[in-house]
Amino acid sequence: TNVYSPILDVAIDPRWGRIEETYGSDPFLVGSLGVANATGLQSQGIAYTAKHFAVYGIPLAGSDGGVRTHPMIPRREMMAKMLEPFRMVIEQAGIMGVMVSYNDYDGTPIMASKYFLTDLLRKRFGFKGYTVSDSHAYEDLYEKYFVADNMVDAAAITINAGLNVKTAFNSPTPFINAVKEAVNQGKISQAMLDERVGEVLSVKFRLKLFDE
Repeated sequence: TNVYSPILDVAIDPRWGRIEETYGSDPFLVGSLGVANATGLQSQGIAYTAKHFAVYGIPLAGSDGGVRTHPMIPRREMMAKMLEPFRMVIEQAGIMGVMVSYNDYDGTPIMASKYFLTDLLRKRFGFKGYTVSDSHAYEDLYEKYFVADNMVDAAAITINAGLNVKTAFNSPTPFINAVKEAVNQGKISQAMLDERVGEVLSVKFRLKLFDE
C-alpha cells in the first residue's frame, strides 16, 4: 500500500552517484513523468511517496555521504528547477507521501526546517499527506549537523517542523520513546502530536486500510 518511488530530483551534476535514477534534467519532464507515475500508482490503492524533498541531487562536488550538505543554488532557481516537479505531482496528482532528504539548505537541515516541511510543502503546495524521513536523516540532526543535543531534542525539532514518520532499518522503539519524552518535557505539544498522527491516519483512511 506504499511505495518510496520515484525520484523527482532533477539531474544537475553528472558526478552525483544517483543520477541514473532520475528522469532527467528538465523540471517539466521530471514533473510530467512523476504525475503520470503517481496517478497510475495511486489509482491502484498505493500511496505514492515522492523523493527526495528537497534540493537533494546537487551535493558539494557531486559527492554523497558525509558531504551531502548545503546545495549551492539560489532560492529562485531552487523553486523553478528543483521544487517544480514536487509542486506538479502534489497539485496535479494529489500524492499522499513525501520523503524528506538528508541535506541542508542555507545551513538548516531539511529535516529541521518548518519552512520546507510546513510553509512550502503544506501551505504553498497544498500537500495533504504524510512525510517520512530518509534513513538516518533523523540521527543526522545530532550526529552530523549538531542542531540537536540528543534524540529527544531531535524528535521535538523535526516533528514541530513537519515530519510524520521516521523510517530506518532498525527498531522504532528509541524514536517512539524520544517522542514520548519530548511530550513529557513540553517540547512537543499534545495538539502537535495529534496533528502529526492525524496526517498519517488520513492517508490510511483514503487507502481504505480500515475498511476491513
